[in-house]
Amino acid sequence: MYIRWFALLILGFASIALAQQTGSIAGSVTSNNGEVLPGVTVTAESDVLPQPRSTVSNSLGRYRLSLLPPGDYKLTFTFTGMETVKRNARALLDQNSTVNVSLSTTAEETLTVTSQRSLIDTQSTELAQAIDSATFDAIPLGQEYRDLVKLVPGIQVTQDGVRGPSAGGSGQDNTYKFDGVDVTLPLFGTLSAEPSNHDIAQISIVKGGAKAVNFNRSGGFLINSVSKSGTNTFGGEVSYQTQLDSWRANEKRPPTGLEGESESTWLTASVGGPIARDRLFFYASYYAPEKDLTNRTNAYGVQPDGKSERDEFFVKLTFSPVENLTLNASYRDSSKTFSKANVFSVSAPTVTAGNEADQTISILEGNWILNASSNLTFKFTDYNLDTLGRPDNLLSVVPSNSPGAHIDLANLDQMGYIQLPNFRGDEDYDAAVRSIIERYGYFDENGTLQGGGRVGADWSINDQDFTRTEFQVAYNHYFTMGSVDHDMHIGFRYAEDAEDLIRSRNGWGIVSFTSNVDELIQAEFLRSEALGVVHSEYVSENLEINDNFTMGDWNFNVGFMLSHDELYGQDLAEDESAVSGYRVSIGSKYEMYDIGWGDMIQPRFGAVWNYNDTDTLQASMAWYNPPATSLPRAASWARNYNNLRTRVWFDANGDFVRTQDVSSSSGKFFQPDMTPRRTEEYVVAWNKALQGDWTFKASARHRYAHHFWEDTNNNARTAFAQTSQGEDPADIIARGLYIPELDAYRDEVGGSSYVIAELDGVFTRYYEANFDIEKQTESFYLKGSYTWSHYYGNFDQDNTTADNDQNIFIGSSNYADGVGRQAWDYKYGNLAGDRRHMLKLYGSYLMPWGSRLGAFAFYQDGQPWETWDVEVYREYTGSSSSTIRFAEPAGSRRSSDHYQIDFSMTHDFKIANRYTLQLDLDVFNLFDKQTGYSIDPYASDSTYGQPRKFWEPRRFQFALRFRF
Repeated sequence: MYIRWFALLILGFASIALAQQTGSIAGSVTSNNGEVLPGVTVTAESDVLPQPRSTVSNSLGRYRLSLLPPGDYKLTFTFTGMETVKRNARALLDQNSTVNVSLSTTAEETLTVTSQRSLIDTQSTELAQAIDSATFDAIPLGQEYRDLVKLVPGIQVTQDGVRGPSAGGSGQDNTYKFDGVDVTLPLFGTLSAEPSNHDIAQISIVKGGAKAVNFNRSGGFLINSVSKSGTNTFGGEVSYQTQLDSWRANEKRPPTGLEGESESTWLTASVGGPIARDRLFFYASYYAPEKDLTNRTNAYGVQPDGKSERDEFFVKLTFSPVENLTLNASYRDSSKTFSKANVFSVSAPTVTAGNEADQTISILEGNWILNASSNLTFKFTDYNLDTLGRPDNLLSVVPSNSPGAHIDLANLDQMGYIQLPNFRGDEDYDAAVRSIIERYGYFDENGTLQGGGRVGADWSINDQDFTRTEFQVAYNHYFTMGSVDHDMHIGFRYAEDAEDLIRSRNGWGIVSFTSNVDELIQAEFLRSEALGVVHSEYVSENLEINDNFTMGDWNFNVGFMLSHDELYGQDLAEDESAVSGYRVSIGSKYEMYDIGWGDMIQPRFGAVWNYNDTDTLQASMAWYNPPATSLPRAASWARNYNNLRTRVWFDANGDFVRTQDVSSSSGKFFQPDMTPRRTEEYVVAWNKALQGDWTFKASARHRYAHHFWEDTNNNARTAFAQTSQGEDPADIIARGLYIPELDAYRDEVGGSSYVIAELDGVFTRYYEANFDIEKQTESFYLKGSYTWSHYYGNFDQDNTTADNDQNIFIGSSNYADGVGRQAWDYKYGNLAGDRRHMLKLYGSYLMPWGSRLGAFAFYQDGQPWETWDVEVYREYTGSSSSTIRFAEPAGSRRSSDHYQIDFSMTHDFKIANRYTLQLDLDVFNLFDKQTGYSIDPYASDSTYGQPRKFWEPRRFQFALRFRF
């Protein structure tokens, strides 16, 4: 509390500079004989800057232009009695560009120098990269924001549509910012939005060595972007891109029996310009991707056509009423629908579902340059994502668990989501199910009647809404003390994440068949009293202080970040008289856990040695407390009352037999005095400018993550230690219960026998050696990198369920749930995100006749996997599930490695010297390398050891763009 008010008192009403979507240009000014020149006026001009920005070099001859919108600038250096020098420079998002100049005494002469920008930041130890639209537009990448991530060295290339790539952490450890707004899905840590890259001006990615700036707590990487802005010149673009089904090679995929065609189109339009010259600019865009799924057939015959379509509008205003004040306001509105989804190889046409997603992002930000050495900035953002998934076929039947309940076998397909039985070779059983299979089954390619299909209607109705409200405020001061330059920063951030969830089932929900003729049919549904809203909240406060100071050839960074997180659930209220500290209070919001300021102190130290004008050696260390957690919902008491599942059994005539409450999720208590998850990182690097405009960078990085929280049985140590694959079971048992008083707590308010605990000895380690080389000229760009890495440990958030490409609970997964899933059960080994070798090469070249060729090529090792088999633990469990019950050390096997080359060619046709018509041809996976991955690990499956997914086939995309 005191830290919060201390920060606000210091900062007043301002905001964090780099969160304001800017970069900086800095350097030194000397005479031609090497003497420092104080008092030199440095003026920056750019089409993205409404009015010129000026500063003056200090007593050490150094200058800094802060809060510059990313873009190309012309710098003018003027000093009485000396020549005027103009230099071209580029401001990069979240980074500093260095421009040093030397002035001669030749008066009244203006010297314009055109030089290539430096690719080495001499004042930062961050492993970061900024990429502008001119670079990624010339490379075949795809249309979505997530496609840009693969350009960064050391970050794996992945086809996952929900989870992010691994980069020293799990796929849920990354932080995604779009226009400075955190669009990471609250509670789940994945990229919630699907923004396109058509109106992105630049992106920046920090994967290591973070400073205490920009509130970086990511256990993986942080990606940010800045959108395009209007200028004093009116202009725009209309683009249409398409991919026909005939432009895709035949897919190599598991034999599913599902056939069909797909065609995709992408329509974009943008326009920007001045409303009031040199004062007020506007930029607006529209994005409309569509995907048509047609001619779909499966075992049940012709299926309905599916369609995914989206409408996204964006508008941005940039206002600079005076030279030292700039305001930005923007609004993004995106609506997406996907109709007739959920078509499988053996599903009836009625078993389809649709989903909708409406997303809005509002931003108000500004910066006020107080003088040449200090500035204030602010940023307010509001993010909303409303989603709805529901069956296309809504059923009218009302389920009941009363003794008179009946399921209508004559209209079974109107009862729920029917999982049909198979013939078992048992005379009595087959006779009981024959009429059902004959009516609702299908015939295979041999004309044989089969069961096992899915008929009726989809079973789930899911209304899930997310919000994030965020405010950032900071003060930055650039000053000199003696011979030392200081760039001081202090910032405060408040963010409130929330989720509202309403979940119900359609009709009887899931209806399946048992092996017992007397209890042949079972249905599982949510009771009506369970259909309320589950509200979850996560509140985070962060204070950061950072000093980046220069002493001669050395630059040092000293900073730290303090964080305070509060997790809120629903349906309890505090009660000091209770043993547990709570009483049941339906609908009430309660604080389930408080992670204090003193528990999350994250130091950031770094040093850069500029051993000559262009080259550096650097080292840094940083600690991070990743904020992503699902516990506000996963551990909430609302799960006691909003996940009330009932199972009812019926005989072969559909008559009631018995019922049972099978609610499996309930509220959980937290082990007291836990240490929050922490990632400790150490980096060394060497950056060197080579001849011919080449830049070479080499780095080594180590990350160690520990103090993982997870839900587990309160008695896990004492009940399951006997399966330990290494540690002495007696040592595990001796640690006892996580919460000794749990039974007394449950007697008061109920709840689960599981608890949220800091698991013993759980960790991950990541080692990385990276080498990359880069060159950029007006007509040529090339970047190549090789990364060796090893990601291992005994906790794998990327490997907790059969298909991990989804929003998996963080802190409440299958890991540590019962026998065979504990940290000591073969969990130590290579993690799913491990890619030992990774090679990337991409770039573009402008041909003499005007066509531009682009390419992206990569090679990476396959994905580690291991055998899952519950039979290894049969002596200790009656469970039939093999999910993450490892039969050998984690990552003992590996899928095939993958390489791929993507190619593009664009050509511009000038029309009347004012308009441009561009043709663009992209070819992805040129050599049609459809490598299999996501190996089936279940030892009992007939497809054990075979890939369940494949890299996408070769495909062509063609685009037509008109620019004015």
